[in-house]
Amino acid sequence: MSHKSGIDLLSEFNSVFVFTPDWEAVLDSCQADRAARASSLRELAAASMMERRIGEYYANFERNCLDLTAESLSYTYIPKEYHYTLYYYDQAGNLVQTIPPAGVQPLSEGQITSVKNGTAIHPYHRLETRYRYNSRNQLVWQESPDGGGSRF
Repeated sequence: MSHKSGIDLLSEFNSVFVFTPDWEAVLDSCQADRAARASSLRELAAASMMERRIGEYYANFERNCLDLTAESLSYTYIPKEYHYTLYYYDQAGNLVQTIPPAGVQPLSEGQITSVKNGTAIHPYHRLETRYRYNSRNQLVWQESPDGGGSRF
């Protein structure tokens, strides 16, 4: 058996396996890959820039618009309910006083403020009709502005 040298083996290998690349196809593949990578990088850069600009916009919006605002609400209310009839009852459920619409005096602003601060206010109503009952919850007395007092 004879031994072949490395050079002989290499030349024998090259004669059996010959590779001739299609340089045009290799170049086209490289250029297509480069174009795809460039496009991806552009899209990534555009998305990153858009995200940064949107973040800056909202930060500027908060700083220049929302932080400089102070909300305030005021309103004027004109009551449009004028026909109140007030009915007062005792703990037994008996009617003890009525006030017709003409006698109702709504609380003033000052009285409303006092009530909000915890002060008990007793409004001045006119034209009261008062009722009294016996121990059997039967009406025994009535007093009205137009009829005077009556006993039953």
